[in-house]
Amino acid sequence: MAFSTIRYMEWAKTREVLPGEIDLAVSNMPTVAETWEELGIDPSEIPPSGPNSYGYEAARRAIADRYDVRPEEVMHTMGASMSNFVFLAAMITPGDRILVERPVYECLSAPVEALGGVVVPLVRREKNGWRIPVEDAREEVRNGAKGIFLSNPHNPSGQFSDDDEILRLADAVGHEPWILVDEIYREWLDNHYRRTIALKRPNLFVTSSLTKVFGLPHLRAGWLIARDDIIRKAYRALDHMAVVQPFMYEWVTAQVMRDDHRLRRFRDDHRSSTVAARAVVDEFLGGPHGNAFSAVMPDEGGFAFWRLRNGDGDRFRDKLQRQGGVGVAPGRYFGTPNGFRISWTGGVERARSGLAAMGRFLDEHWEG
Repeated sequence: MAFSTIRYMEWAKTREVLPGEIDLAVSNMPTVAETWEELGIDPSEIPPSGPNSYGYEAARRAIADRYDVRPEEVMHTMGASMSNFVFLAAMITPGDRILVERPVYECLSAPVEALGGVVVPLVRREKNGWRIPVEDAREEVRNGAKGIFLSNPHNPSGQFSDDDEILRLADAVGHEPWILVDEIYREWLDNHYRRTIALKRPNLFVTSSLTKVFGLPHLRAGWLIARDDIIRKAYRALDHMAVVQPFMYEWVTAQVMRDDHRLRRFRDDHRSSTVAARAVVDEFLGGPHGNAFSAVMPDEGGFAFWRLRNGDGDRFRDKLQRQGGVGVAPGRYFGTPNGFRISWTGGVERARSGLAAMGRFLDEHWEG
């Protein structure tokens, strides 16, 4: 097992944000709670320890109740990335060929390789609206692929595959390969609050967390929903990484997950902000500067992947930051160098000022 650098993660954690830079790179919503009270929790009531050898039952039940599954089908973890890793650790045998979408959020492909799997790109094409190539997946499964790993909405394009599309994929490849869908952005979307594709087929599993949509990144509340036999295997995989997870965070997660009124308010406030900011993005793309980019925009959500029509994408991104004062996420970290992910989760004013600065940069500094 060899752990190479996850370039996107290192960039996200250590990137230089220049003075006055307008950040259109981050894809999560602003943090909503700076105090325990804003989460509806009295800190004096948080117990320092409790029964959680294989997960705190109340946390697993709160997640299960939210998504209409059984507690035995839930694993609570410190974020969706950990859920992804322990699932892969439980399921991959070295040499397994695993289909992973491309463009890809690097934190999906890197652990497959670290665990000895062979990443087989499942290429989403811009000309097809970044849709899942179902026939390609079917063919690769016939050739021996053992699993499929996707994000939905797709990171970085933001395109959402409805349940019918995911089920078409599952039916096309049959029940032998596992399908893991990272749904961390799904509840942003209209009519998708408290919805999941998990277990709609016996081999269809899901990870998610409260980080992105709900603006609670520091809580590190993630989960895996899978068959109970796979959950048991995932907990055995976790035994190789930690004795137990911190009880206090599991206890807090249980309280937060039970407070649906508060979670809905966090989500609805964020959704309203994102929808309003999207109108600013559409106005920019419809104006004179929009012609510089090829952009298949998602119906909803808070980010998209734009390709540069002329010139080098990495060079554009770097100059845009240095000379234009705008930060976007480099396409090279998604396996597609001639483009970048742009986010409008920071709200209307950030989107407006950032895109205005991008327009000035195109006029004054970019020659293609």
